[in-house]
Amino acid sequence: EFDKWLLQAGFQARRVSYYDIRLVGLHVDLLGQRVADVGRPFTYGDALLDARWYLKAGTRGNVAARTRIGTASMDGSPFPPFVIDSYVNVRGVGDRVARGTQEWTLNAEYRHTTDWLQTRPEEPVVQLVALVDATAWQPVDSDAALESVVYAGAGARLHLRRFFNLILRADIGIGLNEPNAGVVVGLGQFF
Repeated sequence: EFDKWLLQAGFQARRVSYYDIRLVGLHVDLLGQRVADVGRPFTYGDALLDARWYLKAGTRGNVAARTRIGTASMDGSPFPPFVIDSYVNVRGVGDRVARGTQEWTLNAEYRHTTDWLQTRPEEPVVQLVALVDATAWQPVDSDAALESVVYAGAGARLHLRRFFNLILRADIGIGLNEPNAGVVVGLGQFF
């Protein structure tokens, strides 16, 4: 049992326009925090920048890109904050593959809207996705070399307009620098 204090600050800028299911614009989140134990020498701080960019491509395409840059001070903490995971930053890599004190991730997608199921405006819409995810991280041991993975793949999105614009997502990612692959299923766009 111990007491601690937390100082947290954030900034968000969202300039995203919706064109039906396609997006155009920029979304930036910046978060910083500092944690300290009262009466103990342990302190911890981290900062994370998450920036997303969207662009229309032709009449049916949408290009989406995201970068996550994070760093943390690990003064005595055994819990590094940045995790390499299929649901956070690299589709197909698996569940909590690694943790680190620094992270730099790049995600890119091309989303192509089809009219396969849509006969009326309220009917479901299918999007096909081509994707590339790459990340590098610093393991807890600061003397260790940076580690990195790159995954490429494809996916599909089913936009269910009748259910409050619910999006069902399925992606497959295949490792380009390691022999590994995985399927990720979720709700909403990956980013």
